[in-house]
Amino acid sequence: MKTMLGLLVLAAAFALGTMAVGWWAVPVIAAAWGWSVDRSKRPALVAGASALLGWGALVIWDATGARFHEVVSGVGAVLKVGGAGFVEIALLLPFLIAFAAAGAANALRSEA
Repeated sequence: MKTMLGLLVLAAAFALGTMAVGWWAVPVIAAAWGWSVDRSKRPALVAGASALLGWGALVIWDATGARFHEVVSGVGAVLKVGGAGFVEIALLLPFLIAFAAAGAANALRSEA
């Protein structure tokens, strides 16, 4: 239960940070998370999953807009992946960025 609450709080931090600063908040928050916890807590995986959840919440929030389907379909067609493929890419990106940043920060902390 405690782990799930931590995951949700970190997801909220990613979502709010993205809304306030932009996507640059993802590696900053993930690196801070990775630096602050020990390796046994799997910081890279937790940060990646939290970033995916946070951005997933932002996508769901944006999906309530009237033109969401048009934009997703249009961008998906340009990228030749379809609308659903574009949403998947949009959720995979923060996962990978957060995973890498938290893992690197945690490794650097362990070395220091």
